[in-house]
Order: sequence, then C-alpha cells, then structure tokens
Amino acid sequence: MSGSYFNNVESSMLSQVLNQLPYHYGIKDTHSVFHVANDNLAKLIGYDNGLSMAGIKECDIDSPAAKHAEEFQRQDQLVIKSGKPLKGINISRYDDGLLKILLGQKQAFRDEEGNIIGVSGSTLDLDAFPMLLNSIKPLIFSEPYFKSLRQDDYLFFSLSETHDDVNLTKRETECLYFMLRGRTSKSIAEILCKSIRTIETHTDHIKEKFDCKSKQELVDKAISLGYLYYIPPSLFPDLGFSFG
Repeated sequence: MSGSYFNNVESSMLSQVLNQLPYHYGIKDTHSVFHVANDNLAKLIGYDNGLSMAGIKECDIDSPAAKHAEEFQRQDQLVIKSGKPLKGINISRYDDGLLKILLGQKQAFRDEEGNIIGVSGSTLDLDAFPMLLNSIKPLIFSEPYFKSLRQDDYLFFSLSETHDDVNLTKRETECLYFMLRGRTSKSIAEILCKSIRTIETHTDHIKEKFDCKSKQELVDKAISLGYLYYIPPSLFPDLGFSFG
C-alpha cells in the first residue's frame, strides 16, 4: 500500500480515539514509517502530538532513542514475518534523557483482507506501577545488565510465549533462566519449590536438548542463542492489565 493508511480526517479522528488510551501507541508500515500515533507516544520521543509523527522513522527522531532505531526495526520485521505478537520490556533513554522501563507489545497490523501491512506497537511506562516495577527489578537488574546499560543505553527482554530455538518445557525455561544468572541447583530448587533432584533432572534434559555435555557449555550456547534476554512469562508477575 502506498501513501498513508489514513486520510487527514481519519488520522485526526483516530488520534482522538488513541489519545484516550493510558499507554503509548503507534502504527507503522512494513518499512517502519509511522502512519499514526497518540500524543503519549509523541511526547515520549519529543513531538508535540501524534499527528506530527506521520511519515517519520525512528532513525529521524531527535531523541536518544533514535540510535536504537535499527533494533526497533528488527523487532518490527520479526512481527511482520511471523505474524505473531512480540512482548517484552524495553529499557532505554528517551526525550527527557531519563531511563525508562517500558512494558511493550508489537503485533501485526492487517488490512481488511487480513494481509499484514505493518505493525502496531503499545508500550506502558512501568513507573505508573511501582509495586510491579519493584517486583520485576530482581528479574532484569543484576550487575551484568547495569554494565551493558552503561555501554549501550538499551536493553530488550523478550516476554514472548515461546522462544523457538530449542523446544523447552515451561519448567525447563525457568531452570535455564536462573541457571544463566549463576544460581545453583539448590538455589533454583528453593525458588521453584522443587527438589534438588528434580532440578538436576531438568538440567540434564536441557543439556540434551542443547546438545551440550557440561553446564558451562550449556550456558555459553544458551547465551549465544539469546536466552539471557528471555524472561519466561510464568516468572513475570501479573499486571492485571492488557493492551487493547
């Protein structure tokens, strides 16, 4: 589809509706060009209102987040090619220069025939949910992440329902998550309320699925496949909220 998805009247009316949402929201085409956005998103990245964002790319935005446009576009393409939603936690600096922790979801945007013609994105600033923010900080903030954040000013933790590189069970993904953070079998057993023997059995199954002989080899391979930045949804606290 060439040109804008919406004419001026439609864009104005849609923006008014989207401005009622309590979170940031925008729609981009397959080339990651914005077609519509609400004022919440616009102000996050330094624009006066959502209408002024039509026709721009994140790489053109005068905001600290612009330097991560390539990663944002990579996420867009994952959604467009798979047709599946991508949920996650974005940690970055935006127009005010402050570090923000955003819970987000991107999903395919389709035309009337069901063809994917872009991606819609929603993000929620977790500062509005201090109890939730405090509960997830232990999941995402440890010394390695702080070091990475100082260097890159951006982190993305996937919360998607599946991580398809290896076919792990729910409990195996939980064990691997804590294993990658240096937890012992005893510590993982206490966290998951299981016996040490059960955790060790899970570990053996994980090593088999990754075709690894040692735990260190498993850790190295899992990190190379991106599992360090994957949070099993079962470990993430219930927000009691969903994007519309």
